Amino acid sequence: MEQEYQFQETTLKKYFMSVAVAGTALFFNSTDVQAGEILLEGHRPKLTLHSDLRLRGDIKKQFSYFKKNADYYGALYINSQEDIAGEFWDTRSLALAKQSALKSCRLKSEDPSLCALYATVGPKKPAAGDGIRLSQSGNRLFKEYQRTQKDGKFGAFATTKYGHPGYSRNLSSEVEARATAIRYCRKSVKGVNANTSAHLVQNVMAGSGSKCSVIHVTRP
Repeated sequence: MEQEYQFQETTLKKYFMSVAVAGTALFFNSTDVQAGEILLEGHRPKLTLHSDLRLRGDIKKQFSYFKKNADYYGALYINSQEDIAGEFWDTRSLALAKQSALKSCRLKSEDPSLCALYATVGPKKPAAGDGIRLSQSGNRLFKEYQRTQKDGKFGAFATTKYGHPGYSRNLSSEVEARATAIRYCRKSVKGVNANTSAHLVQNVMAGSGSKCSVIHVTRP
């Protein structure tokens, strides 16, 4: 059985920070969308239980890891009869986290109908209103992106559907800023995939969810 709780969350946090440094321009062919409003959340996650079932076996271990390490937005589904769990976290919405975790649980189960929601993680201080939300790692990086920009320079922030972030700062043109943000977002995707179980990468995250798009540009 896949042991998703071996996911190296601490390593990924360090990785996100290291790839955010601006570099040289890189030509890209993608559809970039300029954001309206970025809804920034608080730094701390909040765990919510959706069942009073007493856990045993491997799913107890997976819940312990999830409880300790999961960033928002995250979800954990369990199949207690088959001792199977599916989890997903650090994504841009609770709906996507639940969808991905449920898919993971069902794919690993002989009887997919037995998968039920056990726990979710959201921001302790959620933002109000409509707008673009980020993963917890995306929130941390976006705030750094804003803080480190210099007057008279361009910067850009990119992310994927699942929440892999990347940004550029203090560059001489918007084209360069956008290309560099895409470049580091793609590096984030590679870093996440390298530290995530093959089950999640190949069966849950495969497809357009890993495509990087620019959602914010800083202009002089």
